Amino acid sequence: MDVCFELLSMMIEDSDPNIVGRDGSVPIMVLLIPLINKDTLQHYTHSMKVCFVNCIRILLQHGANPNCSYHHNLTPLQVLVFTVSENFTLSSDTLRQTNFDFIKNILLLLLQHGLDCNQTYQNILQAVMDMVRNVRDVSDLNRIHDLTLTLIQYGADPNIVLSNMTTGGAIYSNEIARFGDALGLTGSSSESNGAGGAGTVANSGNTNGNSSVGETAATRQSLGDTSFRNSFRTNSRYLLFYYIVLITKKDFILNDPDVTFTRIILLFYATMQHDTLYNCLKSLHNFYVAQVPSKKTEQLIAVISSLYRKPRSLKQLSRLAIYESLNRKLAQNVNKLKLPGMLKDYVLNFDK
Repeated sequence: MDVCFELLSMMIEDSDPNIVGRDGSVPIMVLLIPLINKDTLQHYTHSMKVCFVNCIRILLQHGANPNCSYHHNLTPLQVLVFTVSENFTLSSDTLRQTNFDFIKNILLLLLQHGLDCNQTYQNILQAVMDMVRNVRDVSDLNRIHDLTLTLIQYGADPNIVLSNMTTGGAIYSNEIARFGDALGLTGSSSESNGAGGAGTVANSGNTNGNSSVGETAATRQSLGDTSFRNSFRTNSRYLLFYYIVLITKKDFILNDPDVTFTRIILLFYATMQHDTLYNCLKSLHNFYVAQVPSKKTEQLIAVISSLYRKPRSLKQLSRLAIYESLNRKLAQNVNKLKLPGMLKDYVLNFDK
């Protein structure tokens, strides 16, 4: 507590909360960077955590910039997301939850003071999806969902298309690449053979007429294959597709009888734009339909097929329209809406 009083005293005396130190750091980053070490975080007592949060609050209330950076590339948001990811490697579920609650409180404090979810070199929701690599059991998926929901409520874009420069190896695995190419190459090859056979027969009769028809059909097929391959490559870069590829690498997630993994899928289903969502679901549906049936992915395929065939309700679409009209910044603006409390709660929480 003495630290808080001293910090408050300095702020009252007009100290600059954004002053840059010799190493390029600002006060908020000096506080946050030690959190990266999960061993340090484990030894924080409750009173230490309260003091820590109060120090952050004092700095923010006196003008500290929540979008500052350390050496121009490390931001408070990245530090917190990395800390949560590292926290998943701890063996104790109770400790993971306690640490997560602490980090989330800091995140909410920063978000309430203007932290920009989209001001990072890498899409922050992609970094959150990458946490799937570190999960120890399905309860960690609830924490990822909680974090994803919070970021979406404060403006993170669920429709982002991941670029080649930032996307991890999972989304461009050999399995997906082979599948996407095979769909075009196999179809093109078989149609070419068929067209060639028809052309040979046609040449014995009407060469000019049937030959041009065969060539036109082959050209259309080729253009269709190219278009399909291109659309598949685009759709496989959406965050929803990325998340599903990541969870398929964890058998215990797919075999969960409570299908906890669906919470994040449903969150994307509720927040993505119409064309983006259904193009992604179509590619996912086609991808898994083309696979050899597997007990492991049975539950996942059922979820994808159900969502692909089921249009969103008018109520869900109305919520999405409000969400988009507020530039996806629901948390900051929901209280300005002239709606009953229950409707505000529905608009803000996409689980319902």
